[in-house]
Amino acid sequence: MIAIESSPVTLDPRFATDAYSERITHLLYSSLVHTDAAFRVEPELAERWEQPDPATYRFTLRRGVRFHDGRELTAEDVRYTFASILDPATASPHRAIYEMIDRIAVPEPYVIEFHLRAPHAPFLVNLVRGIVPAPLADSAGRDFSRRPVGSGPFRFVRWAADERIELAAFSGYYGGAPAIGGIVVKIVPEETIRLLEVQKGNIDLIQNALPPEMLPGLDADGRFRVLAAPSTTYTYLGFNLRDRRLADRRVRQALAHAIDRSAIIKELLRGQAVEATGLLAPAHWAYEPAVARHDYDPGWARALLDAAGLPDPDGDGPALRTTFGFKTSHNELARRIAEVIQQQLADVGVGMTIRSHEWGTFYADIKSGNFELYTLSWVGIVEP
Repeated sequence: MIAIESSPVTLDPRFATDAYSERITHLLYSSLVHTDAAFRVEPELAERWEQPDPATYRFTLRRGVRFHDGRELTAEDVRYTFASILDPATASPHRAIYEMIDRIAVPEPYVIEFHLRAPHAPFLVNLVRGIVPAPLADSAGRDFSRRPVGSGPFRFVRWAADERIELAAFSGYYGGAPAIGGIVVKIVPEETIRLLEVQKGNIDLIQNALPPEMLPGLDADGRFRVLAAPSTTYTYLGFNLRDRRLADRRVRQALAHAIDRSAIIKELLRGQAVEATGLLAPAHWAYEPAVARHDYDPGWARALLDAAGLPDPDGDGPALRTTFGFKTSHNELARRIAEVIQQQLADVGVGMTIRSHEWGTFYADIKSGNFELYTLSWVGIVEP
């Protein structure tokens, strides 16, 4: 039994963008390639690949790979997966990252070629995308996003909305059947309930879904193991540049200098994070530490706001320079971080109205641009 905070949006890898969907689809589907712990690209469904020229990639597939319905996976399924993402009618959110593809060819049943419009360095990493079976995914009478069929180590069994998703080990998995018979992914929105379920032994595994202050107690309890490792997850503050105030870079810089990130990491995250200097984690081969930083400096933040035409109307009085709306999810830690940011911005005369929503509503608002400020985490950034 695994616990997560919110329901995934979809189980179709052509549409999955939220972390909950991505985590489960990685169990259900196989990709042409995958990345290892050092962010190197390795074969998965592909036995090998070659590059006849800088804009051409030719993959030879493993033979005998089966989808969960027993049908063999071939190059036609790979072609269909990426062609459907590229089809504007599909409306896949991933379409833009494959627009460099000029054409996809299947010269043999187990060979697929991608011909690009020009050389594109991130192309291999972008091929970490679950492959779907062409006939089923293209069926008008099937809701593939809720009744998925992949070729990964686990097969889909049942999805009880906002309650649980059940997976079973796929005995025909090309990499060998999993050591466990199945997985139940239980949706538990409240963090106190998640903790109680863990303590009662009803949850076997939980990943990044308990607040940091709960971890020392669990670590001291001999019944549990708390594992920590460096992460590629990047948490950021998002700005809507259609807002006239936020379109001014000085205002964005002021907000960055007004936020004491080290205090948030120390007090709320219990040291379980490092201050980011960019999108890439310090362990990444392309990480560059010598970049401009926005250190905590409320005095400079006030000066930038003055220069941007947002003066403090009453000096040290209670009146605010301006107020922004801030959106976050129902996640309790995210709300607490929002409240700290709210206080820190108030110290430089900027108001912040916090609105928290259930995950689906919150994420839909972010994707549609219905926000002024928000925080989200970007999971698994590996390609510079």
